[in-house]
Amino acid sequence: GVELRDLRELFGKSKLAIKISEDVKAVLWSKLVISAGINALSAVTRLKNGRLIECEGAYKILREAITEAVRVDPETIELHFALGNLFRRRGEFERAVRVHQHLLSRADLSSADRDRAQHALALDFLKAGLLDRAEDALSKLAGTAHEAQALLALLSIYERSRDWPKACKDFRVSASRCRKPIWSLWTLSLARPTEPSSDCAMQASCARGCTVCVW
Repeated sequence: GVELRDLRELFGKSKLAIKISEDVKAVLWSKLVISAGINALSAVTRLKNGRLIECEGAYKILREAITEAVRVDPETIELHFALGNLFRRRGEFERAVRVHQHLLSRADLSSADRDRAQHALALDFLKAGLLDRAEDALSKLAGTAHEAQALLALLSIYERSRDWPKACKDFRVSASRCRKPIWSLWTLSLARPTEPSSDCAMQASCARGCTVCVW
């Protein structure tokens, strides 16, 4: 309703990420499962949340708890995201990919969640070192809320593969689409151009040491 939209705008002014859900029970259920799995283990093991996945026994219990919750309520999207991200953090990239690909195959996924799943899948490929597949997944995020992060990730890929023409192209795209003066600490470190006469080589030379503008 109008009240919810007004409340979302109010919180939005505080830079808080707000999402209006039409299924509050599903959101509460997913939060409960994740909280129960993490907080209970943290209390028993006396480990901080971030270290739970470092302990083999704690990680196994945490994974089984979330996996069981997904089996009980397979329609809850947040649980799938939690499970996929858990797999990626643990280095189980094949499992993470399967989870996020399953999400993308769902016809009931909202546009925002579909973009979120696409971004998560791209991160799976990137963390696994599958740069070609990561590049393809990241390119599909153009025009979405994840475009800025995708462009930075693509620039990183092109730098690692020393593909300076593509790096120059994405650098110009990043600069042209800047909406707010938030500057990335990531700087473009470019090799000495081998063809000084080429337009892209000149762009690469000029871009040395410049920061990429993101929002």
